[in-house]
Amino acid sequence: MISSVPPLVCAFIVSVPAAMPSRLDGLLLMYVGPDQILPLTSVLGGVIGVLLMFWNRLVGVLHRIKKFYSRR
Repeated sequence: MISSVPPLVCAFIVSVPAAMPSRLDGLLLMYVGPDQILPLTSVLGGVIGVLLMFWNRLVGVLHRIKKFYSRR
């Protein structure tokens, strides 16, 4: 249980001195939480939304390009 861990141990784990490299540094740098992922998913959703709005035109243009090059 987390409540059984004394607060001093938690403070020591969080405040690792910069001169002492440890495995904890890599773990702290690899943290990815919802605050980093939500903006990325919003941008991805916007891009997919624009593609879906113009999907028929995009497919039509690609089809015309394919027909143009297949004639030659």
